[in-house]
Amino acid sequence: NVVGDYPDYEKEWFKFRDERMNKKVIEWLNSIGIEPV
Repeated sequence: NVVGDYPDYEKEWFKFRDERMNKKVIEWLNSIGIEPV
């Protein structure tokens, strides 16, 4: 894992990934008629 060799970039990568995943999950839930709380 190359990102693991750079702690600052690793932290930013996981933050980006988590935010992106959260957005995708919310969009998916909305698309099937579920409103997340």
